[in-house]
Amino acid sequence: MPGISLETAPMTDRSEYAFRPRLGRIRSLGNAKRGRTFTSRLARAISRAGPKGRAGPRRRQRRPRIQGGRRVVVKARVVRMAGSTRAALAKHLRYISRESAMRDGEEGHVFDHASEDVDRADFATRAEDDRHHFRFIVSPEDGSEMADLKPLVRDLMSQMETDLGTRLEWVGAVHHNTAQPHAHIVLRGRRDDGRDLVLPRAYISHQIRETAEDLATRELGPETRLEQDLKLARETRAERLTKIDRSLRKLAGRDGRLTLTDTPPRYRQVNHARLKRLQQMGLADFEGGGTWRLDERLETRLRTLGERGDIIKALNRAARNSPGRRIDPDTRLAPGARLTGQIARLSAGGDFHDETLAAIDTPDGRLISARLGANVDMLHLKPGMLVTVSRKSGTARPSDRTIKTVAHANGGIYSASLHQAHDPRATPDFVSAHVRRLEVMRRLGLAERRADASWTVPDDYLERVAAIETEKAGAVPLSVQIDSHLTLAQQVKAEGLTWLDEQPETGWAHGFGADLTAARRQRWQVLQARGLAEAGQQSLSAEQSEMLKQRGMEHTGKTVADSIGKPYRALPKSGTVEGVYTATVTNGQGRHAVIEQKASFTLAPYRAVMERSRGMSISGTIKNGRVNWIFGKRRTRGLSR
Repeated sequence: MPGISLETAPMTDRSEYAFRPRLGRIRSLGNAKRGRTFTSRLARAISRAGPKGRAGPRRRQRRPRIQGGRRVVVKARVVRMAGSTRAALAKHLRYISRESAMRDGEEGHVFDHASEDVDRADFATRAEDDRHHFRFIVSPEDGSEMADLKPLVRDLMSQMETDLGTRLEWVGAVHHNTAQPHAHIVLRGRRDDGRDLVLPRAYISHQIRETAEDLATRELGPETRLEQDLKLARETRAERLTKIDRSLRKLAGRDGRLTLTDTPPRYRQVNHARLKRLQQMGLADFEGGGTWRLDERLETRLRTLGERGDIIKALNRAARNSPGRRIDPDTRLAPGARLTGQIARLSAGGDFHDETLAAIDTPDGRLISARLGANVDMLHLKPGMLVTVSRKSGTARPSDRTIKTVAHANGGIYSASLHQAHDPRATPDFVSAHVRRLEVMRRLGLAERRADASWTVPDDYLERVAAIETEKAGAVPLSVQIDSHLTLAQQVKAEGLTWLDEQPETGWAHGFGADLTAARRQRWQVLQARGLAEAGQQSLSAEQSEMLKQRGMEHTGKTVADSIGKPYRALPKSGTVEGVYTATVTNGQGRHAVIEQKASFTLAPYRAVMERSRGMSISGTIKNGRVNWIFGKRRTRGLSR
């Protein structure tokens, strides 16, 4: 019975079934371990002993690394499915199948065990009801020597099917956009019998990698002693975290000290060369007698240096197409700062290549790197676009200011009752939110909880909170706003209103700034030649801007009309709109959705949330040029009438 757990008493002569009831909390299920049935405990014991059949992966004994075996890096991530995750899965599939990451001449697609071109939208739809899915990156150390990674991926997934005792549904894509060819794999979290697919930690951590290494060794043959020595020699000079560094860290004691004579004789020369290089970098000290001391932040600082090296490489690649630019890998936007520029190059970053890294060409002639995070759709960004990147401001929250106000009025003490007395309109939930905020601050050492459930708030509370928020803001990826989908050259000849038309005269004379100044001058010449601006005019009037907007939309509508064979009807400033969302189109004023009716179509401002309804009927209410959309098949009066 829930709430009561029975504890058997020792048998006595008086009663064979004596027991003592021990009451629990109301609605409590008691101790979960006691509540397990015999069947569930038996199944768990069998699973721990090594399940066979379909209950889980067949455990193989951990093998020592084969001498000469090829190394493969396998990164795994389990993603639980939720409302937003479903859209993220479709976005991830579009990302891994983009053409820019493929080998030159290859079309963007995903493959599986039998097909070279799998319908990714269909795969995402089938995975919608899964509890979770798995994402893998498989990167052989010698992948550049392999003709194609697809056979390795297919063999790896086939062996996983054997281990797990079930057919697996997966798609993959091979990327050649980095120095190390690698494969992305998305695996559904469902077995062929409909149950959830569960992979034990040890299987993900070791067995998948070991299988991939066996397959790579089988294809390329064992690694020779000369190959191993050459790889290690290159690592001794690297400004990043290497296998040698990890080995040295394991050999060192808690104080970071290690003696070179205690290292394996075969690698002693390599270790010494690496330690000398670390000493030059300020990450190791020689204490005499063959003893070295490693920096306690060795791994962190080497990872940072590796990331900086990757940034410099990306900026150098971008500079090839942007002569006269100065590479600046160390610029970091301060909290609350904004920067406008042109995208010079895009690349993928992060452990799972799911972050967007952009090389931004700034007006003062610099090339900087901006980490845009995993929430930015890389497919919607293109080199040449004009963007503004910004960092979240690191300031105290309104709740922090309220806490400080209440505490200041009560001698530095805050409590729920004092808050209620200070603001009688505050609801209990509102006050509880402030208490939770103080609990977070307590764990950071910014507040002290007293025995009577009140809080001691220091005088410099807001300043210290702002410092913490500033530090957090520095670790968050930058936000990006697309100012123009058109390049500067496209904006010069555009029919409608452009970003360039709204920019003031500047004195930039270097890099992108010089290009911007020249493009603005050419744009005004075009507008004057078309009779849309007067000679000597430096800015557009409100009437001129509105006229250019209408002209641009009419030109875009005519272009789309010629393509789909339906007449264009302008979006009214108020009323309703209804139709099927079929495509998107961009012009100088941004991105627009094509909404088709039976006999015509209209263009409406695009929103990312519309993607889930592409090909479906949508409707919306228009007010002051803005549309409040209703998705699905609900119909209202609109333009289709």
